[in-house]
Amino acid sequence: MALGEAAAPAVTDERKLAAQLFNDTQALLEKEHRTPEDDDRMVHMAHASRFHGDNVGDDQNRAIGEWQVARVYSVLGRGEPALFHARRCLDYASRPVTARRSRSCPPSPAGPAGRLLGPLGRSWAPYPKSGDISAGRTRCLRDRA
Repeated sequence: MALGEAAAPAVTDERKLAAQLFNDTQALLEKEHRTPEDDDRMVHMAHASRFHGDNVGDDQNRAIGEWQVARVYSVLGRGEPALFHARRCLDYASRPVTARRSRSCPPSPAGPAGRLLGPLGRSWAPYPKSGDISAGRTRCLRDRA
Protein backbone atom coordinates (compact mmCIF):
# COMPACT_ATOMS: atom_id res chain seq x y z
CA MET A 1 0.00 0.00 0.00
CA ALA A 2 1.34 3.39 -0.92
CA LEU A 3 1.72 6.06 1.69
CA GLY A 4 -1.40 8.14 2.02
CA GLU A 5 -3.76 5.32 0.96
CA ALA A 6 -6.42 4.18 3.38
CA ALA A 7 -5.66 0.88 5.06
CA ALA A 8 -7.72 -2.08 3.90
CA PRO A 9 -10.12 -3.39 6.53
CA ALA A 10 -8.72 -6.21 8.63
CA VAL A 11 -9.91 -9.66 7.59
CA THR A 12 -9.72 -12.47 10.11
CA ASP A 13 -11.24 -15.21 7.95
CA GLU A 14 -8.74 -16.52 5.38
CA ARG A 15 -11.53 -17.46 2.94
CA LYS A 16 -12.84 -13.89 3.05
CA LEU A 17 -9.32 -12.55 2.63
CA ALA A 18 -8.78 -14.70 -0.47
CA ALA A 19 -12.11 -13.51 -1.91
CA GLN A 20 -11.36 -9.87 -1.11
CA LEU A 21 -7.96 -10.08 -2.80
CA PHE A 22 -9.53 -11.83 -5.81
CA ASN A 23 -12.19 -9.12 -6.16
CA ASP A 24 -9.66 -6.31 -5.71
CA THR A 25 -7.49 -7.90 -8.42
CA GLN A 26 -10.50 -8.10 -10.73
CA ALA A 27 -11.22 -4.41 -10.10
CA LEU A 28 -7.68 -3.52 -11.15
CA LEU A 29 -7.94 -5.76 -14.23
CA GLU A 30 -11.02 -3.79 -15.27
CA LYS A 31 -9.50 -0.37 -14.53
CA GLU A 32 -8.95 1.51 -17.77
CA HIS A 33 -5.87 3.53 -16.87
CA ARG A 34 -3.66 1.59 -14.47
CA THR A 35 -0.41 3.03 -13.21
CA PRO A 36 2.75 0.91 -13.01
CA GLU A 37 2.10 0.78 -9.25
CA ASP A 38 -1.40 -0.58 -9.95
CA ASP A 39 0.14 -3.26 -12.18
CA ASP A 40 2.58 -4.30 -9.44
CA ARG A 41 -0.20 -4.35 -6.85
CA MET A 42 -2.38 -6.43 -9.18
CA VAL A 43 0.33 -9.09 -9.59
CA HIS A 44 0.93 -9.30 -5.85
CA MET A 45 -2.78 -9.42 -4.98
CA ALA A 46 -3.45 -12.18 -7.53
CA HIS A 47 -0.67 -14.30 -6.04
CA ALA A 48 -1.82 -13.54 -2.49
CA SER A 49 -5.40 -14.50 -3.35
CA ARG A 50 -4.17 -17.75 -4.89
CA PHE A 51 -2.02 -18.49 -1.80
CA HIS A 52 -4.82 -17.90 0.70
CA GLY A 53 -7.33 -19.69 -1.51
CA ASP A 54 -5.04 -22.72 -1.53
CA ASN A 55 -5.16 -22.87 2.25
CA VAL A 56 -8.96 -22.95 2.44
CA GLY A 57 -10.20 -24.14 -0.97
CA ASP A 58 -10.28 -27.17 -3.23
CA ASP A 59 -8.93 -27.89 -6.71
CA GLN A 60 -11.69 -25.82 -8.31
CA ASN A 61 -10.63 -22.80 -6.22
CA ARG A 62 -7.01 -23.46 -7.13
CA ALA A 63 -7.89 -23.59 -10.84
CA ILE A 64 -9.76 -20.29 -10.56
CA GLY A 65 -6.84 -18.71 -8.70
CA GLU A 66 -4.35 -19.90 -11.31
CA TRP A 67 -6.66 -18.60 -14.04
CA GLN A 68 -6.66 -15.16 -12.44
CA VAL A 69 -2.87 -15.09 -12.05
CA ALA A 70 -2.52 -16.15 -15.71
CA ARG A 71 -4.96 -13.47 -16.78
CA VAL A 72 -3.07 -10.77 -14.88
CA TYR A 73 0.19 -11.73 -16.56
CA SER A 74 -1.54 -11.97 -19.93
CA VAL A 75 -3.06 -8.49 -19.59
CA LEU A 76 0.39 -7.16 -18.65
CA GLY A 77 1.93 -8.77 -21.76
CA ARG A 78 4.04 -11.24 -19.76
CA GLY A 79 3.58 -14.39 -21.81
CA GLU A 80 5.85 -16.87 -20.05
CA PRO A 81 4.34 -16.58 -16.56
CA ALA A 82 0.84 -16.30 -18.10
CA LEU A 83 1.33 -19.61 -19.89
CA PHE A 84 2.84 -21.25 -16.79
CA HIS A 85 -0.18 -20.35 -14.64
CA ALA A 86 -2.68 -21.17 -17.41
CA ARG A 87 -1.21 -24.68 -17.60
CA ARG A 88 -1.48 -24.99 -13.81
CA CYS A 89 -5.11 -23.90 -14.10
CA LEU A 90 -5.80 -26.69 -16.58
CA ASP A 91 -3.93 -29.17 -14.40
CA TYR A 92 -6.11 -28.41 -11.38
CA ALA A 93 -9.26 -28.35 -13.51
CA SER A 94 -8.48 -31.76 -15.01
CA ARG A 95 -7.90 -33.59 -11.73
CA PRO A 96 -10.30 -36.43 -10.98
CA VAL A 97 -13.16 -35.82 -8.59
CA THR A 98 -12.24 -36.50 -4.97
CA ALA A 99 -14.36 -36.62 -1.84
CA ARG A 100 -13.30 -33.05 -1.13
CA ARG A 101 -14.35 -31.98 -4.63
CA SER A 102 -17.37 -34.21 -5.04
CA ARG A 103 -19.66 -31.41 -6.23
CA SER A 104 -17.19 -29.88 -8.69
CA CYS A 105 -16.12 -30.81 -12.20
CA PRO A 106 -13.43 -29.37 -14.44
CA PRO A 107 -14.55 -26.26 -16.25
CA SER A 108 -15.64 -26.44 -19.83
CA PRO A 109 -12.85 -25.88 -22.38
CA ALA A 110 -14.95 -22.90 -23.49
CA GLY A 111 -14.48 -21.47 -19.97
CA PRO A 112 -11.81 -19.04 -18.78
CA ALA A 113 -8.83 -21.39 -19.07
CA GLY A 114 -9.79 -22.57 -22.54
CA ARG A 115 -10.26 -19.02 -23.77
CA LEU A 116 -7.00 -17.95 -22.17
CA LEU A 117 -4.99 -20.72 -23.81
CA GLY A 118 -6.76 -20.76 -27.16
CA PRO A 119 -5.25 -23.35 -29.52
CA LEU A 120 -2.65 -24.32 -26.92
CA GLY A 121 -5.45 -25.53 -24.65
CA ARG A 122 -6.33 -28.11 -27.27
CA SER A 123 -2.78 -29.24 -27.95
CA TRP A 124 -1.59 -29.33 -24.35
CA ALA A 125 -3.07 -32.56 -23.07
CA PRO A 126 -4.23 -32.72 -19.46
CA TYR A 127 -5.82 -36.00 -20.59
CA PRO A 128 -2.75 -37.53 -22.25
CA LYS A 129 -4.50 -40.29 -24.19
CA SER A 130 -7.17 -38.12 -25.74
CA GLY A 131 -5.92 -34.56 -25.36
CA ASP A 132 -9.59 -33.72 -24.88
CA ILE A 133 -10.49 -31.56 -21.90
CA SER A 134 -14.21 -31.97 -22.52
CA ALA A 135 -13.88 -35.78 -22.31
CA GLY A 136 -12.71 -35.47 -18.71
CA ARG A 137 -15.55 -33.09 -17.90
CA THR A 138 -18.05 -35.51 -19.46
CA ARG A 139 -16.63 -38.38 -17.36
CA CYS A 140 -16.83 -36.21 -14.25
CA LEU A 141 -20.44 -35.24 -14.87
CA ARG A 142 -21.40 -38.85 -15.69
CA ASP A 143 -19.72 -40.13 -12.50
CA ARG A 144 -21.57 -37.58 -10.39
CA ALA A 145 -24.97 -38.71 -11.69
